[in-house]
Amino acid sequence: MAGEARGQNTRLSDVVAVELGEGLAAAYCGRWLRLHGATVIKVEDATTGGDRLRREDLTPDGWRRSERRSMFAALHAGKENVSLDYGSDEGQSELHDQIFRADVVISSFTRDELLERGLHEALFDLPGDRVAVSCTPFGLDGPYADYQATDEVLLAYGGSMSTLGQSKGPPRHVRVPMADFVGGVFGFQSALLGLLNPAAGRYFDVSVADCLAANLERVTMFYSHLGLIHLRGHGMHRHFAGHPGGLYPCKDGYVMVAMAGSPIQMMALLVEQPELEEHPLFQDRLERHRRPDEFDELILPWFLEHEAEEIVTKAHELRMPFGYVLRPSELLTDAQLAHRQSLVEVAVPGLDEPARMPGLPYRYREFDAEGVALDPLETPQ
Repeated sequence: MAGEARGQNTRLSDVVAVELGEGLAAAYCGRWLRLHGATVIKVEDATTGGDRLRREDLTPDGWRRSERRSMFAALHAGKENVSLDYGSDEGQSELHDQIFRADVVISSFTRDELLERGLHEALFDLPGDRVAVSCTPFGLDGPYADYQATDEVLLAYGGSMSTLGQSKGPPRHVRVPMADFVGGVFGFQSALLGLLNPAAGRYFDVSVADCLAANLERVTMFYSHLGLIHLRGHGMHRHFAGHPGGLYPCKDGYVMVAMAGSPIQMMALLVEQPELEEHPLFQDRLERHRRPDEFDELILPWFLEHEAEEIVTKAHELRMPFGYVLRPSELLTDAQLAHRQSLVEVAVPGLDEPARMPGLPYRYREFDAEGVALDPLETPQ
């Protein structure tokens, strides 16, 4: 596709992307391009034995080799790879050839790392209508431009961690690399914007920290306009949209409670106590907000006596959008995900059975995602 008119083709099978570095956000950006049919070539450092997810047995964040191997397989399924020595003349020549032939170049290198590898000018002066997408922790300018950061650090710095956890406990982080995944999606969107509309620009500088901050507009808006601070606990439902709302324990786990405009009388019917409609806490919304624990004492016994499926089913019948808290094993067998074929199988080197990972979370008629091969990325020679 390099040097040719791109037209209106929604499938990316004629797009070639080159992925530089080991950052998860850049890898996730490349994964999305591959899921849409693009040829994605991952460039690995021959002097280190390839990407760090291949080679580290037990890392400071506690991931063992089997976990990292699965993550590597999910991020790079279907990609091709090139192994070269960044520091050699031959390696530099091959790298620049790869960049020159690509339609999209994805980089996770910080500003200093680009300069050290002689790539700064190559990315900023791409020929024709090629697109470069940089996915780094803090972007390529500003006082933190050359800082590295783990996913946990980015969740903390970007403000997300302050909203997670219990009201009387410390901030918490999620076990999956959510910050890098969010940054990778923004990187993919940037690549599409550059491919489909060259007038929008050819170089996109994605800061993962900025992406996280951008997703907290409700938190920042409430503070800057109303002086309200989001408190940890049951979540936004409890503090801004009223009570009840959030996670509630039940007989076999938890359910997510959301009223979403449903009359509070529906809750009394759900817990099979219609007389609660006359209770002061059912009559006064502000009192429920001020005394949430007292309200929960009225309904929790019923929740603890019933299983999640029964609770969610009955809530839906009453037009209350409750939800399950699915475990990983339940995700893999969920009827809705199975119907939409939202999970795809990928081979993982060293494992007898294929692993399952998310595929495209949407459909469009002109593109058959099943036709995209997701073979394991080969080990560098």
